[in-house]
Amino acid sequence: MLKIEWSYLYNISIIMVNLIVLMNKCGGIAKPNGELPFKNNLDMLNFKKKTIGNIVIMGRKTWRSLPIKPLKNRINIVISSDPRNVLPKGEMCLSSNEEIYNYPSKIKYNVNKGYVYIFKSINDYFKYRKILMKNVGKKEEFVIGGKILYNEFIKRKLISKIFITEMYGYYNFIKRLDFTIKTLNNSVEWRMLEEKELSEMSYQTKENMKYQCITNRYEEFEYCNIEETAFLNRINEILKTGYIKPDRTGTGTLSLFSPSDLRFSLKNNTIPLLTTRKVPLKHVFEELIWFLRGQTDVEILNKKNVNIWKPNTNRDFLNSNNLEHLPEYDLGASYSFQFRHFGAKYKDKYSNYENKGFDQLNYVIELLKNNPDSRRIIINLWNPYQMKNMSLPPCGFCYQFYTTPEKELITKITQRSSDIVLAGGWNIASASLLTYMLASVCGLKPHSIIWSVGDVHIYRNQIENVKQYLNRTSHDPFPKLYINDNAPSILNGKHITEFEYEDFNLLNYNPQKNIKFAFNA
Repeated sequence: MLKIEWSYLYNISIIMVNLIVLMNKCGGIAKPNGELPFKNNLDMLNFKKKTIGNIVIMGRKTWRSLPIKPLKNRINIVISSDPRNVLPKGEMCLSSNEEIYNYPSKIKYNVNKGYVYIFKSINDYFKYRKILMKNVGKKEEFVIGGKILYNEFIKRKLISKIFITEMYGYYNFIKRLDFTIKTLNNSVEWRMLEEKELSEMSYQTKENMKYQCITNRYEEFEYCNIEETAFLNRINEILKTGYIKPDRTGTGTLSLFSPSDLRFSLKNNTIPLLTTRKVPLKHVFEELIWFLRGQTDVEILNKKNVNIWKPNTNRDFLNSNNLEHLPEYDLGASYSFQFRHFGAKYKDKYSNYENKGFDQLNYVIELLKNNPDSRRIIINLWNPYQMKNMSLPPCGFCYQFYTTPEKELITKITQRSSDIVLAGGWNIASASLLTYMLASVCGLKPHSIIWSVGDVHIYRNQIENVKQYLNRTSHDPFPKLYINDNAPSILNGKHITEFEYEDFNLLNYNPQKNIKFAFNA
């Protein structure tokens, strides 16, 4: 399980930047000596228009290749493992070398209206980025080269838009990118925003005339979150083809039965929190840990301002469902009880059930540690015999776990029912958190979750807001989730129930404005 290594990431919120590049059809961006292979006036004008007044991020070689340094009216960020070699001797206006390493160092260079900040690594830039933004105001960020920075930002999924000018020609470049316009067009993760034909002849010296190129085209691409798009497509499918069905609340639904499963990757510290509407991860965690601790007293959640179980456990609801024998705000023998005390007799939320019933959570943890290839690593929350003691029977009633040869954990959650627009994102986040937590205490790495639903539906009083919601597109990657070193893990032997929300660090989560959907108790 990958733990967070950078303590300074705790205060980071959003790290999403743009990438702007001039390349040939093979992804080549530089000659063997590091120089640009061609020059195009239209591309230069476009580059200036996009970056003026903003932040440009570059490596040391790109910085040294600039004919005029720094780029005027822009904040220049240079990332180099050896900051002292970024500028020629005598041109570094610093009080001490220590300033480079301990703070983003503002360097006045020449007489241009531009500033240079030097950082030892991308992570070092992340460390002080929030301070920098506070000082200079909110600005767009553009990665402008070279190859290592381009590819690293792409690999980390920190790029929201790509601006490309592609040149004809197949010059034997030594510096190439991991992508081209062709690969972006063929990728479902990127959506073309704009395409222009450019025809200006590029400039070359006489010695390089044989490599002269003509601009092919300029394109802009925006990141497309394909997993969230599949989730939105499922909602649209229900809206267009769902059956009209009655339900226990009397509201009525549009419903589909057992459509294809949806899969969400957890690799590279990804957590699938919807970006088209906010999913409150802290509330998701508090409910999940409440389940895992076997707690059935809803007031524990209410005191934490997690009120999702209030409507289904208040006195009127319990009485109307023949549960007069349960105290108010008692979950009954539902989720939590079945996780930790399957088969035990349930009385009420005040009773002590220690060592009673079968502990499915500990059973799964032991199998994942000692027999991870077993085909019996299952938690089953469906207990028909105890339905009369449940405020609501579990919607997500079955978890099955699978480990890959690389010791990666896959979780499949099966639900009998899902109010998809209100609870779907919550359920996906909860299963993902459970996977992270189990992976940590069992010495595994999170791989993915599979979301399988029987009756997936939209309530009729949600339809108008659903139509508004489906006008949105998912153009941001899912955020990143890191677990702190002192959190429960196989290394320190802490139990999974000792997790607290403060053990997690959520980065790059910037959901669109929330849309409220009717809740039908």
